Amino acid sequence: MQPAGWNFHGGMMAPLIRALAALLVARVAVAAEPPPATWSRQRKDRDAQVERHLKVAAAGYRWFASAAHGREAGVPQVLLRLLPELVPDIWGPPEERLATFCFFDTPDTVRRPLPLGLGWAQDPVAGDKERPNVHRVTLTCAACHVGRVRVSPKGDIRALVGAPNTEIDVRKYRQALHLTQERLLSSDDLVKATADRIVALIKEKQAKSDTFFFGGYYGIGPEAEGAEVQRSSKNAAPRTP
Repeated sequence: MQPAGWNFHGGMMAPLIRALAALLVARVAVAAEPPPATWSRQRKDRDAQVERHLKVAAAGYRWFASAAHGREAGVPQVLLRLLPELVPDIWGPPEERLATFCFFDTPDTVRRPLPLGLGWAQDPVAGDKERPNVHRVTLTCAACHVGRVRVSPKGDIRALVGAPNTEIDVRKYRQALHLTQERLLSSDDLVKATADRIVALIKEKQAKSDTFFFGGYYGIGPEAEGAEVQRSSKNAAPRTP
């Protein structure tokens, strides 16, 4: 016998019945869920999300990875491309692509003249509207904000966009500029000898490829590269008093 005022089909009991029914459905749904994914599957899914985002935000990533910071700061691109040949004990051999300072490449940068973390264009998406007489190389955002981790016992390495970079040795890179100045420019005779070597190397590289210095990137094609290289050769050539 039910108490007075209670109605199992409504009234005071209806909310309780609905709550119990909802709880039962929830428990059935939880029981029907698949077991949690393995970490390898989760990592694969997360990597796919990152790749999709980078494709959607491709222009923004190119700015982040390749844009130079300022027109007047940095080392002239033409000169920086030659430093590994001028003083390989300081800059490392050309084929190492500045690895002595722990710069590294990703699949997107292996064909660029310089590795990830270095840029020479103000607008690496559309190309510089106002082209400077001298393109200068600076660190990019990626130099500090793309890190790498080892992801397998075999030593496979993965670059993580947005992670802190704990490898690139900026102090060693800057010290290399001072050491190069002492090695190549500390006397009048050294200045002349260095200028002669630079002019000769420019001619050698241009004879092999008309895009050696800029790689055709960011709107700097063979014609624009040739004009800048010519200006650099004139600047480097010894001046007669």
